[in-house]
Amino acid sequence: MLSFAYATSPAQVTGPQARSEFAAAFEVVHSANLAGATNAELSNLTLQMNAALRLMDKADILDKQGRSGDATRLRAEAISLLDTIQTQATNLQAKAQQRASQEQALAYLLAPILAGLVVLAYHEGRKIYKRYRVARMMDMGVKVKPNAKE
Repeated sequence: MLSFAYATSPAQVTGPQARSEFAAAFEVVHSANLAGATNAELSNLTLQMNAALRLMDKADILDKQGRSGDATRLRAEAISLLDTIQTQATNLQAKAQQRASQEQALAYLLAPILAGLVVLAYHEGRKIYKRYRVARMMDMGVKVKPNAKE
């Protein structure tokens, strides 16, 4: 998913616009997670998402206090941060998909090799067991019981 950053003047930023940007950023981060990004890679994005959410909450409080200019400025900061998050999440998603395809190729490469080794180990084990059985049979002797009544 691609996102395009656009210039917004503080007069244009509204609460619903900031919330829709937050939802879009959340979707991109979630898709990066589904693509296989690690928790360590996603932790920075979640911290940034929390910071953007705090900015939006402060903007809502400032709106209720009648300070719409400050609220608009905070929303613009939040949207800027969310655009950065979307870009980073898209990069993480691409990196995770590449890593997953490399791991899959490695698995396809190693599977026949490991299967061959298992077959060889099985046959060698059977040979060793067969030698053991023959040696054991050769060591057998006839034992006579001392108190045998015939």
